[in-house]
Amino acid sequence: MEWVISYLTRNAWRRGVLGGNRLWVVAGAAALLARMVRRDGKAKVVYQEELHPGETIVISHFPEEPTANGG
Repeated sequence: MEWVISYLTRNAWRRGVLGGNRLWVVAGAAALLARMVRRDGKAKVVYQEELHPGETIVISHFPEEPTANGG
């Protein structure tokens, strides 16, 4: 699938932006959107550790404390 997106992006630049073909510009915009959607769906691992039987992990989130400037 990635080769299709690369093909469309490359040709959209060459034939659409440089060549003036609006259809290729639209195809390139769709290809770039597809690329962004595919990359956005991949989660980034920030912490990894093996748990042994009986071990637990607690994930929590605390809101940021207000700063002196009100932000």
